[in-house]
Amino acid sequence: GNVLYLGGMGKLADLGYAEHMNSNVTHEVRTDTLEFMACEVESQNYLFQMPTDELFDPVEYSFKFNPLHDMESLWWIATWTLYYHVNQKGGRPSSGQITQFHELFPGRFQSALRRDAFRTALKYTVLPASFNRAGREVEYMRQRIQRAYAASEEKLPPDYENPLEHLHSLFAEHLASAFADSKNIEIFSPNAK
Repeated sequence: GNVLYLGGMGKLADLGYAEHMNSNVTHEVRTDTLEFMACEVESQNYLFQMPTDELFDPVEYSFKFNPLHDMESLWWIATWTLYYHVNQKGGRPSSGQITQFHELFPGRFQSALRRDAFRTALKYTVLPASFNRAGREVEYMRQRIQRAYAASEEKLPPDYENPLEHLHSLFAEHLASAFADSKNIEIFSPNAK
């Protein structure tokens, strides 16, 4: 994986495609684990532009990876952690949790189901009750990333710098709250012995 847990800290790995943000180098950016890939990266298109009233054809901009996509990937990791796991050894997820998991993580590229699920409020009440507070924080993160995308894509090419700065602090706040709410909760893979 691209995120490792080592010595009580998360570490990023697999930086083979790392580059300066202002670089003009382009490459196929769909190199991530599908489940954690930002929707725009998967589709290779900007998805959060507001419709315009312009009477002429809009200028087409080629898609380029930006740091908001990394923030969305962090959201997908947190969401997968919540929807994949249960809170008891040998436990089974509820049918609602299974349904939501498969909508969020259908396991194939170009899934409109996944994009639609990202645009829709999380059903965190289908999770084990002890996960609900963390689920609420992850839902707030989803809302914030969508606002940041909309703000950055008001004009093309996207201007992500201001939305990113604000989003980074919000994500840190929501992740800290989710961890604090979950510090005494054990998680298990479904049907773990």
